[in-house]
Amino acid sequence: MKFSAIVLGMCISWAPSVLAQGNQPNSAPPFARLTNAVGETFTSIVMSGNVVWDKLAEGQAKDTLQKLATEAATLEDAKAKLRSDLKSGNHEHRSLEAQYNEIRNTLGNMSASLNKFSREIDAAAHPVGESLRVKVNSEHLEKSAALSNAKMAIDENHTEAAIKWLDLAILDLDKMRTTLTCFQDSITRKKPACDPRTLKPIL
Repeated sequence: MKFSAIVLGMCISWAPSVLAQGNQPNSAPPFARLTNAVGETFTSIVMSGNVVWDKLAEGQAKDTLQKLATEAATLEDAKAKLRSDLKSGNHEHRSLEAQYNEIRNTLGNMSASLNKFSREIDAAAHPVGESLRVKVNSEHLEKSAALSNAKMAIDENHTEAAIKWLDLAILDLDKMRTTLTCFQDSITRKKPACDPRTLKPIL
């Protein structure tokens, strides 16, 4: 497949539709922007040529990606559990606080893993990794702020507000996991395993 033919579609495919809504509180949530940044990184590596995949295969990138995939799955389960307990109303505050702490810690672990992955990328295709690292650190601050608002709402028994802030902090996990799989498969094959525009596997 010739990837040069799809360069013009890259930015459009990764730009979240909510950007069109303007700078509103719920537009371009931080986790969605982080997911897009990971996708843009995949696109950049695809456009850099297969030699980058060869270099990534020589380092720890694949192991780091597997850790990220596990953390994303943990985060998805933890968010679903907390959201369900908040909606049901059948919960103790101590239990909700423990679940919140698990989510916060997992988000921190994901940021650390993404930073490690970005350094692996820089070793193969600088400054692509550096660009990802800047975005990871920026979005982590905003995710943390949204989670802090969720915690305050939980403490004040404002269930609907807590769910809103939780959803704002963590979004597009399925797309993140799909993108991580594309990275893993591409490193294994030492060539692009997915179409950067759609993330569908290249057979």
